[in-house]
Amino acid sequence: MALGSLFCSGLFADQITLKNGDRLTGTILKSDSKILVIKTKAAGEVSVRWAAIASITSAQPLHVGLRGGQMIVGPVASSDGKIQVATPTAGTVTTSKDSIQVIRSDSEQAAYDAEIERLRHPRLKTRASIAPSWQYFQNGIQWDLIIFARIEPGASGIPTFHPQRAKHQ
Repeated sequence: MALGSLFCSGLFADQITLKNGDRLTGTILKSDSKILVIKTKAAGEVSVRWAAIASITSAQPLHVGLRGGQMIVGPVASSDGKIQVATPTAGTVTTSKDSIQVIRSDSEQAAYDAEIERLRHPRLKTRASIAPSWQYFQNGIQWDLIIFARIEPGASGIPTFHPQRAKHQ
């Protein structure tokens, strides 16, 4: 039974085969147009040049970005120098290795999307002084009036201004 589970775990892993015949099995994390990163149990994260890769197979859906901005998602396989992505909506999409700009696993895509969202809509939730303090005198006592505000994203994603009660010091 242990032997059967060993073979099954290999069936559900991603694999890249290098042009020299070596194989790396693990989880494909990400790739740009030059380097592919696969995480293996034995060696951790391994970076491999695309030029050294003969074939690629993934059991997990990968986010594949093509030239021209198209993003397709699905398990990936290659044959005859072409990459096939089995998408749930468009069927199998075949493309050349040269047309791939980026590959991301689900977790890498989620991290990328979160970073893009953070850059598009910075969330300033800290108190910020929006004006210098004003000094005034009342009955011979100097008062510093400081106005604070809280800035948070609104429903439309545009930061909204929430003035806080003025404070005397």
